[in-house]
Amino acid sequence: MIVDSLLYGIILPILTSVLVFGLFLFLLLRQDTVTTTESSSVHPMAWAGALALGASYAVGNIGLLGWPTFPAIEASQWLFWFLPAALLLALLDSVWRIPRTALWVGRTVMLGGMLWMMFRSQVENEVWTSNKLVFYVAMMTTVGLMLWAVWEQIAKQFSDTHLGWLMMIFSIATSMSLALSNTAKLAQLCGVMVSGLGVWWVLSWLSQVKGTTSSFARGILPVYILLFVGLGFTGYFYADLSNMTAGLLATSVVLLWLVPKWVKPQKNWQQLLLYSIIVLTPVGIALATLAIKEMQKPKNPYQGMLSIIGLG
Repeated sequence: MIVDSLLYGIILPILTSVLVFGLFLFLLLRQDTVTTTESSSVHPMAWAGALALGASYAVGNIGLLGWPTFPAIEASQWLFWFLPAALLLALLDSVWRIPRTALWVGRTVMLGGMLWMMFRSQVENEVWTSNKLVFYVAMMTTVGLMLWAVWEQIAKQFSDTHLGWLMMIFSIATSMSLALSNTAKLAQLCGVMVSGLGVWWVLSWLSQVKGTTSSFARGILPVYILLFVGLGFTGYFYADLSNMTAGLLATSVVLLWLVPKWVKPQKNWQQLLLYSIIVLTPVGIALATLAIKEMQKPKNPYQGMLSIIGLG
């Protein structure tokens, strides 16, 4: 099981992401193009970020869980089937520069459609009423769009190198939170996303060293938001992701957006250290709280033996 997790959850997604990112970075270096993350100057190749992250996630998903059924049986399987929609949005935004209003309508339709398909079984299983499903989907879509807007503003404040690092460690923290919420499968899928983001960070750093600023952030965001929102709400409604943990994760994103407006360290390493602390501190609070609660639980002297024989 450990070998499969390493191979399908880390190694193959990394190789897939390297292949896609490497090809497009090679083309950018050949063109000697300098791009920025500003929304007014999105590079036509930015959609390659969506292709790289989406392809690496798809490879990891298939390797870890097998080919998803259609229509999907489990909520998380819909993330796989909605990846083309995220890629299409990235393509439209990068190449054709569709109007902002139309772009936000597309984002709303994509997130709302995915969340509807993920949670409609709650009505079929008589857990929610139809009205409650509509309310929850509208609420989750609104939260997803707000997170999208915040990450979009964050992307304008950082280079791809710094943004890739921050998104990677934030996703690692999210994966840890999902693992502590008794949902190893979702934590693994989030770990697959980390692999793709890690490749983006490394290659963006290498391209910066070469003197070319590659900008894939705008293309990566549709896939990233799709996966983060889907995994997060699946963990919240189908696992044990608590209100506190979810709130702290959201708080770290908001702080990452607000703090750079007030505090601007002079050196790059100081900026990266400060913003890394901002990302990790809320999750650290959540982990410490969970650890304290675990220590306060009454101890079962037979728990160790039960765990060994597979009954604990």
